[in-house]
Amino acid sequence: MEKITETNKRNKWLDLIKLIASFMVVFIHVDFTGKFGYAVDAIARFAVPLFFAVSGFFSLNASAKTIKRRLLKLIALYLVASIIYHVYYAINVGFTEHFEKTFNILNFLGFIYLNLPFSSGHLWFLLALIYVYLIWLLVIKLSVKEKTLFIISVVCLVIHLILGELLTLFNIRFAPAVVRNFALMGFPFFTLGYLANKHQEKLKKTNNVVLILLIILGCLESALAYVFFDFNEIYVGSVCCVYALIVISIKLQEKPLGKFWVKLSSTSADVYVFHILISKVGISIAKAISISTESLIFKNVWPLIVCLVCVVLSLIKNVIVAKIKKRLE
Repeated sequence: MEKITETNKRNKWLDLIKLIASFMVVFIHVDFTGKFGYAVDAIARFAVPLFFAVSGFFSLNASAKTIKRRLLKLIALYLVASIIYHVYYAINVGFTEHFEKTFNILNFLGFIYLNLPFSSGHLWFLLALIYVYLIWLLVIKLSVKEKTLFIISVVCLVIHLILGELLTLFNIRFAPAVVRNFALMGFPFFTLGYLANKHQEKLKKTNNVVLILLIILGCLESALAYVFFDFNEIYVGSVCCVYALIVISIKLQEKPLGKFWVKLSSTSADVYVFHILISKVGISIAKAISISTESLIFKNVWPLIVCLVCVVLSLIKNVIVAKIKKRLE
């Protein structure tokens, strides 16, 4: 069994922050209306980079065996989620039409090179993280030096920000998948989390006011960049938010997190993976019982309802799984 040390023990505050980030992902895909919705969409772009950073944070001192175990669990989650979404879409448009539209050479190349899933688009993160874990196995095997990791990550992140934000100032735009993938988003933030854990004693000295300002300014930069320069995958502000939230979690880790919040935090993966399915099914039910899904009230309340339903269903699932495991022991 892997030895738990001060540098790799579980930081439960990061799990809670992951749950908040999963809500942000919901707000991207099940968005609010008007300018407020645009601002929330832009601010929420820190969420997926944060997921990568948290995965990297928990990979400090992790052996190749541990990474392989996480990799297998991730692949299993992706396969289960993909099957569920394929069945849902096939039922809605017809199995023949769905599979003819989905499984073709162009989509296959996108799947291999750009982490574009065959099922629901938001699952690209799982594919990208699978690639990052595969790369990390190579990092472990080759004993890549910290300085090398840092340089590669900074270069990748800078390229991402140039392609994804800076060039939009000159109306030069790339397809989201060109910018948002394992290489230009996944690996840099994964390494950021890894290095943050390794140097957390230094990061703890960061002034709280600085961290709060980073979050405020990060949110403002993201929102204003969206308003003036349109949509991007992440912003410079997103980087500030991720860094600040990671450091805040490090500073809070010695403070106990209540059992309620720990249980709630365990739902973040389910919220991320299944929120689109919950939203689509819920809207279908609402229409069936003659609820106006186009009203401003519905549109601005629905994202919150989706978050709540996802959490409740995930908690129920966790209880059922725990009981099954207990009976099998």
